[in-house]
Amino acid sequence: GPVMDELPKESAPHLQRAARHDVVERRHALEQRHVLEGPGDPLPRYAMRLQVVDLSTGHVVGVPFDLQQDPTSERVANDLAISPDGTRLFVPLLHTAPHQNVIRVIDLAKLEQQLSSGVPVPGVMQKKSVAADNSQERSPVSVAVSPDGRLLYMVTDLDLDTEVRRVDTNTLTLIGSPIPVGQEANSIAITPDGAQAVVTNRADGTISIINTQNGAVTTVPVAAGPIDAGISPDGTKAYVL
Repeated sequence: GPVMDELPKESAPHLQRAARHDVVERRHALEQRHVLEGPGDPLPRYAMRLQVVDLSTGHVVGVPFDLQQDPTSERVANDLAISPDGTRLFVPLLHTAPHQNVIRVIDLAKLEQQLSSGVPVPGVMQKKSVAADNSQERSPVSVAVSPDGRLLYMVTDLDLDTEVRRVDTNTLTLIGSPIPVGQEANSIAITPDGAQAVVTNRADGTISIINTQNGAVTTVPVAAGPIDAGISPDGTKAYVL
């Protein structure tokens, strides 16, 4: 279960961090063993894969697409995001040696061509590495693309603290400085006009409202343990779960 549930509220921060790190490492060891030992179809059972489901037929298209995770040095992915124009899909994975986030950028037209034909298509996926904080222990926990498609927002987990990093989707390079948010942030949602991003912070019972123009953050207390947020179509309200 979530690490914070396993610790008494009066635990000192350094004890929380130590216990949380231990849980993350044990989880990673289990994931790695599953990837290396998992039997099954063309890919190991727990390999990182992407599947496409045709909603009109209710069927999976082709075979699972291998995201080429290195189980010895890459943590499993936690989220994905699609560009507003539907041409590209982004999946970031934390690489621990060296410490960086490796973003899989998938051309969706080429992916569907490959899955439909069963024949590998050149250029269906590229990998791009961007810097990661040495305290980051997991792949970005939540990602979102701005409505204009220019920026990829990644929520990255640093011990108990969390930050949001922005990636230019054209150059696939980091933009600006990381934006600190609350503790154990776990979701991000962007307003339709792209002016604000809302991040839920599970451990401290708050949401962070980010001004995407200048990076300023407003912290709003909410009920304990928020896990997700949705934005109203007119961008005036955030619905927090």
